[in-house]
Amino acid sequence: MGVLRRPIMILDDRRASVPLLRLSDFRRASASRGPGAHALGARLRGFMLARGRRLTFGGVANELLLGASVLMAIVMPILLFGIVGPLGLLGTMVGVPAAFSYFSRETGERKYRREMGASYVAEGVCGSCAYPLEGLVHEDDGCVVCPECGAAWRESRIVAPLWDPARPELPRDLPTWKRFVLYVPRAGIRTMADARGRLVPVVDPCLVAWGARPDAPRLGALRRALRRVGLTWRIVIVGAAMIPLSAAVSLVAILVAGEDGGGLIEVVLGLLLIGVTGVMIIEPLRGDMFRPSKRVAGLALRFARCPTCGDEMTNGRAIEHGMTVCTGCGATWTAPD
Repeated sequence: MGVLRRPIMILDDRRASVPLLRLSDFRRASASRGPGAHALGARLRGFMLARGRRLTFGGVANELLLGASVLMAIVMPILLFGIVGPLGLLGTMVGVPAAFSYFSRETGERKYRREMGASYVAEGVCGSCAYPLEGLVHEDDGCVVCPECGAAWRESRIVAPLWDPARPELPRDLPTWKRFVLYVPRAGIRTMADARGRLVPVVDPCLVAWGARPDAPRLGALRRALRRVGLTWRIVIVGAAMIPLSAAVSLVAILVAGEDGGGLIEVVLGLLLIGVTGVMIIEPLRGDMFRPSKRVAGLALRFARCPTCGDEMTNGRAIEHGMTVCTGCGATWTAPD
């Protein structure tokens, strides 16, 4: 366990090396600290899960390994030894992908260690030990020092302290059914680091999440600009997906209208192909394919809008280095060049 739990080191705001607060430790500590701390832990966990499931070589290998291992663990004992297969084979086939998934999660937390630390501090939690930074007096360099572990954090980083009932809150994700119907990517997938490194969600490319804003009709220019992002490639993918979709629809129609009605397996496979190609068409139109969160955030800032909540950045609070803190959600952004 010593190797698996070796500390992840980050730099505090005095350039001292301190261990990062592990997400699992914070989630255990946040159980008794109210809904704000629980929401922070859930949001960071959602981001880590979304990063692990993205279409990358490691993510695809993980899913293939997990699926093949579980299938072998169920089928092989039955084929070789009957219904009562050896538990050792089952444990091995399930334990290997579980360990692989664990190390993937470890790699993700190490990769985003700076962003994880900044996210803790932004909500008034020490990024090294989970000690609340409430009531600490800042020193001459503008840092508050954690009395628990000695890590120093710049006070201006604390933009949404958990102990403040009037603190700005990040937008909540849409309900699952609404995301499914409107085809809106999960907030964890659309999360990125703001100008201070805090992990914050970015609006979907179709601005569905901003549809309830009173000034939504005035966002037409931004919507048109987002439609043009990656337009050529999105049109190519939609056109290419129409070919197998038409073939799948014709195949299902022939099977259903045939004399024998077609086999059940053939019909199911045809319907599955329709579903897959349908997603290939919907994703370029509604999803974030070729419209990554960083590009969406940059366009929103060019229109003087907070990429997270949609508030006008001209109403934000200016801080050092040309950065502005949004008064609506607490996200920090720098005006584009």
